[in-house]
Amino acid sequence: MNSGLIPRLTTLLSSAMALSLVGLVSPLSAFTPGKDGDLTVSSANTVVNLYTTVSQNASAGDTRIRQTATSNVLNLTVGDLILIYQATGASITTTNSFNFGNVTNLNGAGRYEFARVTSVPIFTGGGGGQRYIGVQTTCGGLENSYTVSQGSIQIIKVPQYDDLTLTGSGSIVAQAWDGTTGGVVAFTVNGVLSMAAGTSVNASQRGFRGGAFESTGAPNGNTDYSTTTADNGARKGEGIAGQRTERGRGAAANGGGGGASHNGAGGGGANGDNGNSWTIGSPAVTGGQGVMQSAYLSGWILDPSYALNGNALTNSSGGGRGGYSWGQSNLNPTVVGPAGGWGGDNRREVGGLGGRPLTNSTTDRLFLGGGGGAGHGNNNNGGAGGNGGGLVFVIANQITGSGTIASNGQNGGNTATETGSNDSAGGAGAGGTVVVRANNVANTIIIQANGGKGGDQFWTSQATEETEGPGGGGGGGYIAYTGAGSPTRTANGGESGINNKTFMLPFTVNGATNGATGVSNANSNFLVGCAGSINGRVFLDINGNASLDPGEPGIAGVPVTITPSNGAAFTVTTANNGTYNAFVPTGSTQAVADGNSPSIPAGAVLTTGGVGGTLTQSATVSQQTASNTINIGYQTSPQFVLLESFTAELNEADGLVHITWVTAAEIGTAGFDLLLQHKDGTLENVIPSFVEPKGNEISGATYTVIDPRPFVSGEVRQYLLKETEFSGKELFYGPTYYPADAALTSTSVEGWGDY
Repeated sequence: MNSGLIPRLTTLLSSAMALSLVGLVSPLSAFTPGKDGDLTVSSANTVVNLYTTVSQNASAGDTRIRQTATSNVLNLTVGDLILIYQATGASITTTNSFNFGNVTNLNGAGRYEFARVTSVPIFTGGGGGQRYIGVQTTCGGLENSYTVSQGSIQIIKVPQYDDLTLTGSGSIVAQAWDGTTGGVVAFTVNGVLSMAAGTSVNASQRGFRGGAFESTGAPNGNTDYSTTTADNGARKGEGIAGQRTERGRGAAANGGGGGASHNGAGGGGANGDNGNSWTIGSPAVTGGQGVMQSAYLSGWILDPSYALNGNALTNSSGGGRGGYSWGQSNLNPTVVGPAGGWGGDNRREVGGLGGRPLTNSTTDRLFLGGGGGAGHGNNNNGGAGGNGGGLVFVIANQITGSGTIASNGQNGGNTATETGSNDSAGGAGAGGTVVVRANNVANTIIIQANGGKGGDQFWTSQATEETEGPGGGGGGGYIAYTGAGSPTRTANGGESGINNKTFMLPFTVNGATNGATGVSNANSNFLVGCAGSINGRVFLDINGNASLDPGEPGIAGVPVTITPSNGAAFTVTTANNGTYNAFVPTGSTQAVADGNSPSIPAGAVLTTGGVGGTLTQSATVSQQTASNTINIGYQTSPQFVLLESFTAELNEADGLVHITWVTAAEIGTAGFDLLLQHKDGTLENVIPSFVEPKGNEISGATYTVIDPRPFVSGEVRQYLLKETEFSGKELFYGPTYYPADAALTSTSVEGWGDY
């Protein structure tokens, strides 16, 4: 910069400020960021979580929770983060009707919370000691109550990495749900989660279990929704009401129904609720019909549920319905409908109903994907139901690369083509639940919670006239995402299976429907737990009003130091849009932006606290609200042009003086005049025309004006730059000289007091 620039500009350009803001925060995940250091994962199917169960009822407000294990199986130390999660426990209707499986009380199913460990179990020789895990008490202990008789309640150790790198074929997966533990993968990353192409964080097929296939007797004409007689119906898929002993078509909460005898196919599991009704008719006459594919309209118009739906294709939320029972005739399925003279069991509509969708919310409950129902069979050739997806928590500062975060449902089991296909196929598992919260996520990251595809009833021989049903598709899951960036998110329903008999080609789905879409656009602004969340944006305060206004851009790459009153300080970096996000213990928390960061424009000054000052903000975040927000604003300069250089040079080619100025930012600038200052103090325009502005509040521009007066050797010229604002105010910059080392007697110029 030219040494002749005005003193005020020099002062502004040399100033470097930081902002201290204090917020009072209350629940989220109080933990110790980066406690477990860095980790690189290059092997597939790596399990990073540890699991045990709760052995004793706990009430909201309790400051400890009792584990079942008689040793420190979680390898806990003070400052660790745990997740308490109850997968099952819902009460359902058990009548032998399509209402079987209606949820009458969720009880503890889906409840979860994060908690910070304050004391660990202590065990002595001979089995002595205590099994209690102490949890943080600053916000009143546990958020939820837990009753062990309702269903298994897990305690899961959640790793807290500094940086986490996935390379090669590396994948982090949940331990598969076994009815007691598993089904969940969760971790935090204080720095960067780097995911190379082909890597994944995955709970696919690790949620609620599909119904197991069992070969039984096969009486014709059965319609049971709930039965304990094995011959009459196949196993149901597991859901939030647990793994059921009842068999048959009824969907047990979000688990798909099993096919009814003789050889009805299994229904798909469910999870995310897209808002469509699960039932059809008013009053409801049936439910769990899934999504009828419009490409097969000519077959669907003969289906009983098409008629019950007002002669319209069904579009129910939840899992897809299983296909028709045994038929034994070579007929056209677009001419002869179910129960219309097909022989065998008359190709009846007795497949398992699709599972019921659930209302997920990060503020309350999150669910595993429901398992698909098994196909009914009597020849040991049927298909089992597919497993649902599990539950994924990824909490990070930044997520880079092009990997996948997924919790997809498993495909339903196909019929056994090696020995014949004269049984029915299984329903697919539903997509699970994925929660991602990060400051910045690369657009190349993929997040999935898709339902699986229904099993196929696939014949290796076309010689017989026999047909059975394909499985229903799994319903889509639930994705909650908060962060800068636009990763691809899908919670699609799975397609139904098919029947490949030649005469079935006009209606190859043979009564099986697709699963419905789930929810892919929920937010994860709030997570349940005894701690708090603080976030905000470091931004360019264009108008200098100390407030983040629409259109004011964020500043990327600024370090923000977070200092909780009840924890160690740590630093996060603002994302591409200037946002930052941090999880902190309860109490007051200070967020300080690094005013010396090269990401902040040179000479920018703090507007939210004043030059060199601080601003104290107080807010309360309760369990059911979003994070505390602290925005940090900088203005490029109180005057409206930030000038980087102002120089004059003689051009040897034309013998004229070329005057150049470079701006870093221009706010409210109407234009410029270049002035020649004479020794007597008078000012003369170098050129008659007004120089139009080319910069803006974010970026500056370069200007060059040629003095048309030929330069005479020995002459000294002194130039000033006048900026005129839209308000009419005039500001002067300079002088600059040619020759540059020349010095003139200082002369007062009207208007210089404004700079």
